[in-house]
Amino acid sequence: MLFRNRKGFSLIELMIVIAIIGILVAVALPQFAAMTEDAKKTKAKQDCDTFVQAIQKFNSLEGTTVQNKYMSELKGKYITNLDTMKDPWGNRYEQDYKKGIVYSKGPDGKHADGQPATHASNKDDIFVPYIGALTLVDAKLEVNPEGGNFQDSAEADKCYDVLHLYFNKEATANTTTTVTTTSEIAFTFSAVKQGNSTTADADGSGSGSCANTFRVFNTARPDATPLDANAAGSEIASLKSLATTWKYGTDNKEIVIKFPSGMTSANPNNALLIPGTHYINLTGAKRNKNPIFIEAGSTDRVNDGAEASGSQIQIKNYE
Repeated sequence: MLFRNRKGFSLIELMIVIAIIGILVAVALPQFAAMTEDAKKTKAKQDCDTFVQAIQKFNSLEGTTVQNKYMSELKGKYITNLDTMKDPWGNRYEQDYKKGIVYSKGPDGKHADGQPATHASNKDDIFVPYIGALTLVDAKLEVNPEGGNFQDSAEADKCYDVLHLYFNKEATANTTTTVTTTSEIAFTFSAVKQGNSTTADADGSGSGSCANTFRVFNTARPDATPLDANAAGSEIASLKSLATTWKYGTDNKEIVIKFPSGMTSANPNNALLIPGTHYINLTGAKRNKNPIFIEAGSTDRVNDGAEASGSQIQIKNYE
């Protein structure tokens, strides 16, 4: 039997093949790792969506809200595997009740409560909101609750109005002072017509579109023009620079604003708000937030300030 000589690969050829394989692996591994990380983020987003749906269902059916950080209220009826449900990095899913979000801490396993997404610990978080941007949802006015006689100067301290503002989530008025349910913080009402500029100073001053706290209307029409407190004979002129105090109401979603002594719409000489006649809305938009009202627990007016609601809110009588 005849055998032909068989020649194997040379060392150089083997080294070239190994080098090519190494290059392919070096190129493919980062892409594979990125794909794996993207898959983990997608899974975390899907899980957050599941929690959001469960929270919304719970809030609707139970007549209360999920407030526990780890959403323990959902265990059993709404999410059966709550105790074992963890994100792809091995951490439990959590919620920030004040901001209205469900989140995964992401690859770094860190999260700073009450801070914006730009915070160093939150940049890699995966989160899904179940409440929209902070906005006003209702407004009610107590007119002269102590029944003081505005024609009697001795009863001036008993003559005032109280405005109750209701937000879709916990809110605070922009101040460096810590607020409790009993403390009262002074701030200027600044209910004047929206300015013409497209920007406002960081502290809310100036003539920007968010420089003022509120806009007041006498109609709910979408094309309604806000009343101008600076105009001669304006029916809300007294609100132009009304120094008031505020505190929380039944919870931190309600902000109660007390007008100064003598400032009650029961006195026809005062140009103030009138229930059933006036409508109110915040200034502020998605790219230009209201700098006065912000989400509770935050100091970030740019990202966590309030927005105007979709339509004007009719001021009702407080009962």
